[in-house]
Amino acid sequence: MKYLTKHFWFFCLSAVVLGVLFYSSLNWLLITENYAWIFVAAIVYGVSMFLSGRYFGIRNTNESGLNDWGVFFHIATFIIWGGVSFIWTALPDCIMCNYPLGIILSIWGVILAMHIYFFFKYRNFNSINGFEKEEIFE
Repeated sequence: MKYLTKHFWFFCLSAVVLGVLFYSSLNWLLITENYAWIFVAAIVYGVSMFLSGRYFGIRNTNESGLNDWGVFFHIATFIIWGGVSFIWTALPDCIMCNYPLGIILSIWGVILAMHIYFFFKYRNFNSINGFEKEEIFE
């Protein structure tokens, strides 16, 4: 079974592009003091990420047959968002240098760990020696 498909990589690329666009717009909105538009930018970013994950996740499921791609997309989003955030806040012209990145990533990391735990617990429960029941009994 292939875990790193082209649709997964397209999702990763779209997450990087959307993350850079979000942080650049957020930085610009903070510099120009357009505080009312920050909420709009965050909503647009969140909806765009959801739609990107939904689109590429459905395409991945149809292509590979694995029903729960959510954990892999969750891990990729955690790594990409954390990386883009860390790099962006480390830039010298960044106005968000006091951003509580460690706290956000810690909370998200705990949620991600629970997601991974339940994914593998469910996956092992519905498989026989690592093989899907459908693969054995076709």
